[in-house]
Amino acid sequence: MLSLLMNIMLSPILVMQGCWVKWRAVKLPEAKGERSGIEGYGKPLSLLILGDSAAAGVGVSIQKQALSGQLVQQLSQNFHIKWMLIAKSGINSPMLIEHLSTVPALHFDVVITSIGVNDVTRTTQVKAWLKIQQQIRQEIIAKFSPSLIIVSAPPPMQHFKVLPNPLRTCLGHKVVQFNQALKNDIKQKGILYASLDFPIEDDLLAEDGFHPGAKMYSLWAQKLARNIEQQFLT
Repeated sequence: MLSLLMNIMLSPILVMQGCWVKWRAVKLPEAKGERSGIEGYGKPLSLLILGDSAAAGVGVSIQKQALSGQLVQQLSQNFHIKWMLIAKSGINSPMLIEHLSTVPALHFDVVITSIGVNDVTRTTQVKAWLKIQQQIRQEIIAKFSPSLIIVSAPPPMQHFKVLPNPLRTCLGHKVVQFNQALKNDIKQKGILYASLDFPIEDDLLAEDGFHPGAKMYSLWAQKLARNIEQQFLT
């Protein structure tokens, strides 16, 4: 209640700062390169990555440096992996649901989602966001029948120095609320919540100060790879 009141009081400033950030932001493209393939040797594994600009590799030039490329590279040491990336910069959770409705049904052993930043920056409230996340997971289960879903949490935006205060603090607080609610909501077997629980230093971010750089994609991929290996190699 207090945070809602503060946001209302600060809304004129937040709107101005949001417009200023959009105006001066460095516009980075999605990473170029393949968005599907077969790699590696070992136990068969099929992988689907879904999401927004971070999943699409914004912040690096090629998919080999992005989350998909680095995760596939790490998993290919133990798995014969068939993988696919479905991601688009700028989408939010409702847009992901709409897009999933157009994707053909196909089995994947693992589905990873990376979505939420564009919900945090809008007026989406926690309860509404949780409901949408539940719908996304239901659609994934119905369409892809995975053994494992990994829900990758939105990043801690309070550490993004490109954002001025009080906008940075307000968005950071909202991310914390979203992530805590999401973590508490995930109870179903076969669904994991994965936080970005490593320090967000400047050298981990891309030149826009907002998206991951190659180092951050590597750390992110390492964490997700460990989760997958624990599920399928033990």
